[in-house]
Amino acid sequence: MSRSEWALAILALTSACTPALRPPPKSRVEATVVKPEPATAPTSLSAGALPNAPTLAIVAEGASAVLHIDAARLRQSPLYSAYRETVRKLDQDPLAAARVTCGFDPLESVELVTWSGSAPGGRGRDLSGAAALAVNRPASEVASCISKLFDGVSAEVVGSIVVAGDPASVAQGVKRLQSGAPAAVPDFAKPALSFPGAAMTGALRMPPGQSGVPVTGGELVVAPLPERFLLHTELELESRDAALAMEKKIDPKRMAIGGIQLLIGKQRTWVKDRRLVHELVIEGDAAEQARQIGVLAALGVHGMRQYLGRSKEAEAKLNVMAIARGLLHELEAGKPVPASAPRTPRDVPRGAAVASEASWWKHPTWAFANFSIEGKQYFAYEIESAANRQKIVVRAVGDLDGDGVFSKYAVTLSRGKDGRWALDPDLSIDNALE
Repeated sequence: MSRSEWALAILALTSACTPALRPPPKSRVEATVVKPEPATAPTSLSAGALPNAPTLAIVAEGASAVLHIDAARLRQSPLYSAYRETVRKLDQDPLAAARVTCGFDPLESVELVTWSGSAPGGRGRDLSGAAALAVNRPASEVASCISKLFDGVSAEVVGSIVVAGDPASVAQGVKRLQSGAPAAVPDFAKPALSFPGAAMTGALRMPPGQSGVPVTGGELVVAPLPERFLLHTELELESRDAALAMEKKIDPKRMAIGGIQLLIGKQRTWVKDRRLVHELVIEGDAAEQARQIGVLAALGVHGMRQYLGRSKEAEAKLNVMAIARGLLHELEAGKPVPASAPRTPRDVPRGAAVASEASWWKHPTWAFANFSIEGKQYFAYEIESAANRQKIVVRAVGDLDGDGVFSKYAVTLSRGKDGRWALDPDLSIDNALE
């Protein structure tokens, strides 16, 4: 499974609890507006009893980053329901291939996950470490699944626990679990990890000046409690001034969505010493939490579609300009105007990329433009030469949402009275992102 597919999974989960930037076109978003009152009792993290989780034994002395997920609790939360609904509406399930490869749903197979390792700046720039997974199916099957999905990731089984990560960290983790060593959760992680009822908690520390940003640590708590939903984050910065400066850039009380003021839950941002703290609280039982998170998810679907559409749209914009420049190079060299090239492929890709075939690009005009595609493409391309040989239009045609309405991106080459060819720098766009 590629990193981009996992990234899409994360983006889908993020969109389930993040509002879109604007409402869907051709319609008006109607949503309940909740006045954002500051939480009357802002959350203060303090060390308490750690969860009774066998996976915590993976945490070794010297860890600079710890993440713990109660997957069973998370699956029962409104947030997970919103994630599943978001994936369904996007019609782009990033884990579909993983289910085929493994023969089961990886997300449904995990009960607890604890990851321990080094944060960026601790041991190089990248995260490194190992995760311990408590699973609800044979551990050997999950280990095999992980090995198939991730190149270079080691997966070992210790009793009913799967240990996965980089080989060196996995070897250390297996040794800890086999020896029965107790969890060595660092003090900086205990306040977050001991939060009662949390489904996801994490904490990290980074050496000052080595992360590329003025952040030296942070904590995360996601807690779908019976009476409220809590998302609490803390960033520790290099100085209080840095924290105050970052606070000024954040306005969680005003989310302008195409002119609609949508304010969900109670949100508050404040500075505590060198820490920038932000929390979102949705008061009410599970049904109320689901209602409000569902509003965000509905808008987040649109935001995700816009994001995905823009990334695919870039293919058309880049390729029509590449084709046009290839044509211009040959025309400036005095070569005759080529014949029109038919739409390639003949059938416009509908809602999904198609694998390009070398035989598609055998037409002489594609060779004239020195253009072909290797891999997948979301658009079909065509070159239209005017009968008078004074103009050439390069066009990309797509149907990104699969609704039968085509989006078109075109650029024009024209020959002036002096006989010289020029490329119009303005791209013509019809039905963007359709």
